[in-house]
Amino acid sequence: MGYLKGLLEAQPAELNQLLRGPSLISLQGDKSEPLFISVLQHGNEHTGFEAIQKILAKYQNARLPRSLEIFIGNVAAAARNERRQDE
Repeated sequence: MGYLKGLLEAQPAELNQLLRGPSLISLQGDKSEPLFISVLQHGNEHTGFEAIQKILAKYQNARLPRSLEIFIGNVAAAARNERRQDE
């Protein structure tokens, strides 16, 4: 999972530059049925993203026990620490 290094270190306000918009990240694990996780649906609610960073850091050098589909949502609002975008 070395390609996630920038994601593991990023602050929510930096994600719009790193990802360039909402993103779906698919990661393979031992169990093929993926667990879907959605974070940053509201740009000022960072807790879910921070939890994902901790999980991914824990498995950075190991295989995940289960496949994950991670949707990182409102990165534009996160860049401004706002709940949503008017547009």
